[in-house]
Amino acid sequence: MMPDTERRFLRQRLRSGETLGAFWFSLGSPALVEVACEAAPDVLVLDAQHGLWHRPTIEHAIGAVAGRRPVLVRTGDASFRSIGEALDAGAEGVLVPMI
Repeated sequence: MMPDTERRFLRQRLRSGETLGAFWFSLGSPALVEVACEAAPDVLVLDAQHGLWHRPTIEHAIGAVAGRRPVLVRTGDASFRSIGEALDAGAEGVLVPMI
């Protein structure tokens, strides 16, 4: 699990408007996420709105990086269900489309 200090650090960087290096994934491949984690981006983003991600693959991808990098999920929509599923899968946060 990611230490609380790293969580706060990501939040602070996002709030400050700092530029972050992110890898954005739409292919739905946990293996690609795991490999990309080794490049040490600031954040990994799983695009469940326009990508091929589903709850099991999101859980697998987040588990594969094992807290080494924060993972954000762009949810399929703004519903409580989509947001809850992403957070329950272990996402550090969500990007909610269309709001």
